[in-house]
Amino acid sequence: MSDDVLARLETGAGVFDEALLARLDAVPTEQLAERLAGHGGHAAGDAAYVLARRDDARGVAALARAATVLATAHRALSYLAILDMDDMVRPEDRTPERRALADAVDLLGGPPAWIELIFHGDLPWQRGPREAWLFAFGLDGAPESLALVGPGRVRVDGGVGGLDLDDRLAMVCGCAAETGLRPVAPDDVPAHALRAFLGRRAYLWLTQPRLECAWELERDLLLVVAAQRRGHRGFLVGGAAGHVPLHWIESDGPAAERLDARRAGWVWLGRMARAGA
Repeated sequence: MSDDVLARLETGAGVFDEALLARLDAVPTEQLAERLAGHGGHAAGDAAYVLARRDDARGVAALARAATVLATAHRALSYLAILDMDDMVRPEDRTPERRALADAVDLLGGPPAWIELIFHGDLPWQRGPREAWLFAFGLDGAPESLALVGPGRVRVDGGVGGLDLDDRLAMVCGCAAETGLRPVAPDDVPAHALRAFLGRRAYLWLTQPRLECAWELERDLLLVVAAQRRGHRGFLVGGAAGHVPLHWIESDGPAAERLDARRAGWVWLGRMARAGA
């Protein structure tokens, strides 16, 4: 994975509109300054980032102001991190708790009904173990979401019900690890690879298997197959050629809380990373 991709992953910039930023790069500086003065919210933040990247103090100042407002803090903090200008933000506006709350506001469109720190410690990351804070949050009656602060800015919107803490940590690690993998469309998976994979499942008593997600691994294909096992829904995840282990990941709760295939793949990737595989 390139250093640029890692930097963007570790600051949360991967969620932004790269095509929009490329277009803004072509806009003259004074026109960007006018956009900054005439717009609020994310539009101003994008213009401010491009200005700041040109060493224009107006952009830096605008990002520092935006970082103090919860509605715009998520993007502003991430842009300032890319620019290595975290020190432009007051310490109280860049604590893990504040960053997680900004992530929740950005995801939900407003403040969460509740937010809770569920983990603080070291997690395996692309450049070695890193200190991390994992927060759970949500709206009343809505699916729970996750925000990781520390080594990366990772958010998972719903679909985590029924997972214990270890698999929630695995999910956010796996979400980050997916950045370095090339997805493969299910229809492009060779029939012989799928047959070999399904041939390894007999002891699991699976029924109604359906390939839903796949990625290229170094020596294999990582496949995610939705199925039922003794009446319970879940996913069989592992390598087609048998170089990596198979895991059954159950997801059998209410529909709004169930994992989808991609999230099941994240859990598998994160389990491997945390096990040192």
